[in-house]
Amino acid sequence: MGRLTLHTPGPASTSPCGRADARQEALVEHQPSVQAETRDLPPVDGWRRVERTGRARATCPCGLDTGMVPTSDAWGTATEHDVATNS
Repeated sequence: MGRLTLHTPGPASTSPCGRADARQEALVEHQPSVQAETRDLPPVDGWRRVERTGRARATCPCGLDTGMVPTSDAWGTATEHDVATNS
């Protein structure tokens, strides 16, 4: 799992991700993160095993949520969100 962290002062009427923000000069906290989906495999010698499914979800406290998408798409969205909110 990867994590990008960014703190950006938001504009008066909308956040950098396009959501309405009623607070004037609010501090919008952006911490885009990507959570990979895994599935359980049969245990071997008593050890739990998992594998990645190839899907992931990108989220941010500001409201960004891609739902389950291909992992590369989730990373791309999180990276673009980080760049957009850092501008």
